[in-house]
Amino acid sequence: MTFINQISQVLASVVAGYLLDFAHFRQSASGAVSQPQSATDMIIFIVSGGVGFMILLAMFFAARFHLSKKTFKVLAQELGRLQKGGSPKDVDPHTKAVCEDLTGVKYDSIDFWKKNDQPKANTKTN
Repeated sequence: MTFINQISQVLASVVAGYLLDFAHFRQSASGAVSQPQSATDMIIFIVSGGVGFMILLAMFFAARFHLSKKTFKVLAQELGRLQKGGSPKDVDPHTKAVCEDLTGVKYDSIDFWKKNDQPKANTKTN
């Protein structure tokens, strides 16, 4: 998650830099410089349009993600059942569908959940 955040920040900086360059933004090491109207307009566009676009993008992905209190409760109960030694083979079809929808992975392909299906090793001490 941190990696994706850093990549996003770098890409945003690069895109903003190219947009400002395209708008003839003037850089100065000696102090304040009067900017052309195109540079001022581009700054306003980046600040308002960029933020607005990211909000719309976030709303799009949030609408596609089916996490709610109800589905979270189903997932949490299933994880609790499995942590207490329950077998993935005993899963309810509705629970299986909810877990697959939220994780994006087939229920039967999750190796962590299969650990409870392994036969218990009989350890004998002499």
